[in-house]
Amino acid sequence: MVQLADETYQVLWVPGHSDGQIGLFRERDGVFLSADHVLPRITPNIGLYSPQDRPDPLEDFFQSLTKISSLPAKCILPGHGEAFTDLATRITEIMEHHQRRLTQIIDLIAKQPQSATQLTKHLFGPRLKNHEALRLAVAEILAHLEYLRLRQQLMQQQTQAGILYYVVSTTLP
Repeated sequence: MVQLADETYQVLWVPGHSDGQIGLFRERDGVFLSADHVLPRITPNIGLYSPQDRPDPLEDFFQSLTKISSLPAKCILPGHGEAFTDLATRITEIMEHHQRRLTQIIDLIAKQPQSATQLTKHLFGPRLKNHEALRLAVAEILAHLEYLRLRQQLMQQQTQAGILYYVVSTTLP
């Protein structure tokens, strides 16, 4: 618990968007300050940026969403966008989005082994308007690729030039 402006908030650690992401829940009236963890119209960027990051940010995100899914929130105040009221529905929409993305990645790699950058260009295409957008998108794709690799659905193959390609695992669980 933390006291802010004479109010008591429960601190909820919700890694995924960032390793140290927290949300604040005020039980008195059901206000949840979700920061970038749950956004009303877009999904937060879940990226893998460096070897020092938590190794499976997408799994962290899924677990964090599950942790807050039954929170009795009546008003969700996100870090971006308008306040909203139906946390459980929004969590379901976000989880479904990521499941669709995982399926898209497996389908693309099943056709042909690809690098994270190639997959990013296939999945984000014209939305990659600058280097910053490309960097964020590649980090997001890497988080999805590692999620699949850690579940033995994909494997990495490295070329002599050091480029990592992902292939569908031949030992699917």
